[in-house]
Amino acid sequence: MPLRITGMNSGLDTETIVKELVKGQSAKVDKLKKEQKKLEWKQEAWKELNTKVKNLFNKTITNLRWSSSYMKKTTTVSNSSAVSVITGENAVNGVQTLEIGQQAKTGYLTGKQLSKDGKYTALTKLSDLDSDSFKNGETGVINIKSGGKTTAIEVSGDTTISDVLTKLKSAGVNASFDEKNQRFFIVAKESGEEADFALTASDGTGQKALEAMGINAALKDDKATLEEYKEYASYYVDGDRDATLANMKSLIQAETDARVAAYKSRNEAIVKSVEDLDKKMDDLKAKDGYDASATEDSLQGKIDTLKEEIENETDEDAKKTKQEELTKLESQLADVKQLKSYEEKKTKLQEEKTVNDSYVDTDADGNVTAKDKLKDEITNAFYNKAEYAKSAYDAYLANPDAAGGATRVAGQNAIIYLNDAEFTSKNNVFDVNGLTMTILSDTKEKVTITTQEDTQGVYDMVKNFLKEYNALVNEMDKLYNAEAAKGYEPLTDEEKAELSESDAEKWEQKIKDSLLRRDSSLNSVS
Repeated sequence: MPLRITGMNSGLDTETIVKELVKGQSAKVDKLKKEQKKLEWKQEAWKELNTKVKNLFNKTITNLRWSSSYMKKTTTVSNSSAVSVITGENAVNGVQTLEIGQQAKTGYLTGKQLSKDGKYTALTKLSDLDSDSFKNGETGVINIKSGGKTTAIEVSGDTTISDVLTKLKSAGVNASFDEKNQRFFIVAKESGEEADFALTASDGTGQKALEAMGINAALKDDKATLEEYKEYASYYVDGDRDATLANMKSLIQAETDARVAAYKSRNEAIVKSVEDLDKKMDDLKAKDGYDASATEDSLQGKIDTLKEEIENETDEDAKKTKQEELTKLESQLADVKQLKSYEEKKTKLQEEKTVNDSYVDTDADGNVTAKDKLKDEITNAFYNKAEYAKSAYDAYLANPDAAGGATRVAGQNAIIYLNDAEFTSKNNVFDVNGLTMTILSDTKEKVTITTQEDTQGVYDMVKNFLKEYNALVNEMDKLYNAEAAKGYEPLTDEEKAELSESDAEKWEQKIKDSLLRRDSSLNSVS
């Protein structure tokens, strides 16, 4: 601890003397700090003023340059709760009538409640939902059509709710299972009729799966699904498989081409992945210290033994040597595990390619064609779909009011009649002749739309310019002609402490107000 000689020892007030000796130097430092603070305030004042000048030129004055700014138009509607309108530059003046036929809707399916005690989860199997339908290992197919693409989903008793949700999502819809309410929810990704989805079965087991999950809606309320059944029913020729398949020839060919292309693309990706894995394995085997004879079990045994020896070792040099050996063994073990992981991935990829190759042939030139196995699978799937669609559609015709488990909102387009002319949109927004109209509600009353010159808007634009200009000129005059603040300097912390907070603020504001007084740059800008 330092020793201090005070007046008690020397008879002198040394602390006061020291303060007085350094006071002159401190004054110089304080002066520089005050000048720096005033410069910072001045920069802030210029920054604020520059922003206002820039905004006046880039926004307000620029708008005044264009003739389009003086050709403003405005539109009013007789029922603002029914429609909102944005007026474009090309809108035509006049009075128009609007009738709203219907609003656009998004396809939505709310499944029936499967349980009141919350016993089902995403991991629940279909056999747990309906044990009778899957007790003998039956499999079925359900189809989801979305965005013009149909995806077949094979289901069995072991299929889980999560499996179905994953496949529904990959098919292009939003799907979830609410465990609290025990219901499925399936929603199209966009509004409109074309974006709606259809959920059909290809066989009786597929239909039972839909019913078990509570996602079968009444066909009278499910236009998209009904149309899908109707279309495939039209291909079916009772008792004549060849004629049925002939009717679906183009569909079968398109599906075959798509499947062949998918197998080709996947096989190419598998070959590339296997090559990458081979390289990684070769690089791993080429590492310094790699031991091809080492196994995971043998290395782990050596590591466990060495750890125990290190724990009991008292000689520091020996302990260090064993620690280095342990690090080497652990690195080798990590390499062995990594190599095993690469080999397992390679095996799975090769097994997948073997399955793919059972469906397609690839010649020496890389051309891929469908094998009979794939052709038979596709034709059987289409025939089964047509056969079941016929029975489902006939059942609907026999009983159009048959109930379903799910509640369905069909996707539909918005329809309006503007001056008695019909317009449709997949959403509730219409762009017609310079007007952007957004339908807000269904109403059968006619809405009057009036478009005219926006003279008030032009007046407000010029008035706003004059207001901003005058305010800016007045501010610059005020800053240039501000009262002098002679004798006022920024306060140090010690000086602030001697004043009240309000007095300190007034003191500094006096300085800030005078920073641009008689400033030559400000005079030039003004």
